[in-house]
Amino acid sequence: MSASSGPDGQCYRNRTLFPSIILQAVCDHQGRFIDTYVGWPGSVHDARVLRYSPLYRRSVFPPPGHFILADGGYPCLQHPLPLITPYKRPVRGVGAQRFNLHHSRARSIIERAFVMMKTRFRAIVLQALEVHHTFVPHVITACAILHNICLGVGDIMAPEDEHEDE
Repeated sequence: MSASSGPDGQCYRNRTLFPSIILQAVCDHQGRFIDTYVGWPGSVHDARVLRYSPLYRRSVFPPPGHFILADGGYPCLQHPLPLITPYKRPVRGVGAQRFNLHHSRARSIIERAFVMMKTRFRAIVLQALEVHHTFVPHVITACAILHNICLGVGDIMAPEDEHEDE
């Protein structure tokens, strides 16, 4: 990403020192993106990005009685957004271990959606690293929309297709 050479380029380096921009996304059970928020520098913590996201601030999603599963980088919340995270490590007790196992399995849907989108649009995503950081959110949002269109017309990538491309 070209921002890494600019005056604020260091803030785009994530914890592995790779230049990145954060994509916070929510998907449904079929891997369709139903909310995306992209653009924060890779050095910013997920919880901070969440606090500034429209998803959190508007709190109009999910519908009452539903919740969002999130990884351990997020806080477990009831309000303004029902967000469920795994138990922190070390996990004690069989119940907590089973919960984390099921939580991880359910969250694999979003991981698969990310892999499908990155595989489908590999050339575009890789090219996004070559544009100015202010344009990257537009590129990634367009890829998410196109991903949803592909799923909507039945273009579903088989898991073996995904692994071949990784």
